[in-house]
Formats: sequence, C-alpha cells, structure tokens
Amino acid sequence: MTTQADKEALVARLVKIQSVGGSLLSNATAALKGVQAITVDADPIPVPVPDPVPVPVPDLPLPGGITHGVDLTPSNVGLASAGLTEANLTAYTGGLTITGPVTRKVINLGGNQLVLGAGAALTECIIKSTRQGGQGQVKVTGSNVSITRCDHVSTAGSGAESIGIFTVGADNLTIASLRMTGPTIFMWLDGNASTPMSVSEFYGYAQVGGGAHHDGITRRESNSPLTISRSRVTCDQGSTTGAFFVQDTWNNPRSASNVGYITVQDSYLEGNGYNATLELSNNLVFINNRFRPTEYGAVTQSNGPVSGLTWTGNYLYSATGPDFKGAAIS
Repeated sequence: MTTQADKEALVARLVKIQSVGGSLLSNATAALKGVQAITVDADPIPVPVPDPVPVPVPDLPLPGGITHGVDLTPSNVGLASAGLTEANLTAYTGGLTITGPVTRKVINLGGNQLVLGAGAALTECIIKSTRQGGQGQVKVTGSNVSITRCDHVSTAGSGAESIGIFTVGADNLTIASLRMTGPTIFMWLDGNASTPMSVSEFYGYAQVGGGAHHDGITRRESNSPLTISRSRVTCDQGSTTGAFFVQDTWNNPRSASNVGYITVQDSYLEGNGYNATLELSNNLVFINNRFRPTEYGAVTQSNGPVSGLTWTGNYLYSATGPDFKGAAIS
C-alpha cells in the first residue's frame, strides 16, 4: 500500500527529472544556435553526376555538311569553313616554289607566280595576287598536290586576262573547300591522262572585268579524269563563255578524243554566257546540277558533238522548288 510519504517522494523525483530535462533541452538549443552562427569554409560534398548520353552524329558527306553547290556561301567555304580569318594566319616567307606542307599562312605574291611542285600541300592559307597574263597566278606542275580550306584573292584589276589556278602535267591534284574571287578565269585544269583530279566545295565569284573572255572552270587539252562536285561557280561579267567550258583548243585538226573525262555533279553553275559550254570533247558526265543563266541559257554544244555524254537529273535553279529544282534540262 502506497503511503503519503511514498507519494511525496515520487513527486520529488518527477520534479527533478523535469528540471534536468529542461536543462538538457536548453543546453541543446543553445548549442544549435552556436552551430548556426559558425561560418564553415569547407568544400561542399560533391554530388555524383551521371555520364551524358551520347548524341548520334549524322552521317554527312563532309564535316561542313555541304551536300550540293547551292549550299555554298562565302561564310562556309575556304578559311571560313574552319572558323578562321586572316587574323589567325602568319606571313609566308618561303620561296615561290612549294614542294611540301604550308599551313595557316598569308601568301602575298604581288605580281609573281606561285609554283606548286610535287608534294605541295596548302592548308588554311590565303593566296593574294595581282598577276595578269597567262599561265596562272598559281601554277600546278607536280604530283600529289592539295589545296584545302584556302582563300584565293585576286586584285589583278581589269584590262587583261588573269587565271587563278593553271595546271600542266599535274598528277593527283586535290582541291577541297576553296573560295576564289577576282580572276577572269578561275581554274584551267589540264593534267596527265592517267591520273585523277578532284575539285570539291569550290566557290568562285566576283570576277573583275577585262580580258578576252571570262570562264569559270575550263579544260582545253587533257583526258585526266576530273571530278567537280558540290561546287558553285558564278560568272557575271561581260564576254563570258561559261561557268564551265571545255574545248580542244590547241590541236589541228580538233578531235573529241583530245579532251574530256570530266564529271560535274551536285554543283551550281550560274551567270552570263551559257552556264556550260560544251565543245568537241568526250566522256562528259553531268548529274544533279542546278543552272541559273542570266544571259543566253543553261547549256550549249558547239563546234562538234560530245562523244559519250551522260546527262541525268539536271535542272534550272529555283529558290522555292524542292531541292532547288526548277524546270528539267534535257
């Protein structure tokens, strides 16, 4: 039986427990306040980040994604295709004959001619020239020559012919992503009979006036296999033969067997004259090209037939047509 004394003792113990508990709670609260007042400079605990999921890369024909000559603009060809300007380059101080690699240089020729011999490889360069007359501002004479992501700027002026690139006896020439302005003839591409020549992503425009006539890309005496692809050639001066011109110029009598073996594919030919002037020649192939004539017409054949002409999927240019297709050219 619980006595009065037992009850008083129990109450005293409860009071003591409450007092101790309150003191502990008060001390804990003060401790927490003290912690909150402390500034800690320790690095945060890193939170694990999962590895990113790889994004599939589309299968494009070239890093720039150029699939046709109509895609070319001054901002996606030549130096610009590599995100470079002249400010990123240094001055070239070598000789006028190059037989090895030259990268990221300003090659200021003045009125001199630059000769590219065997093994010459220009990459991400600017060629500047004021040279007039035949044989080219740049003359390619050797084998395994390449010009890649370069600009060619001619300020030769009007009144005489100027040729940007002239080839003679060239083997395995490769031109990839070249922007050219100024010359009355952009490129004259003759080569050895058994070795290929390739031009891709070439954009030639802004020719100066003067000279006997204006051409874009021309061949006069060679059966070296030549492929022109994903390129744009604009000829908008007077006395224009065409953005593309093939002719057996030097032989007498002329013969279709003397010049040919050219493929023009996925390219955009525009401007004055006839966009393509095809004279006596052999084995010409035109596939999926766009033509924008501003003077006579898209294509003409003269001074004899083309022996072995393949003509597939070529159209007038239309800014609003599907794949820039206007009327078909037969």
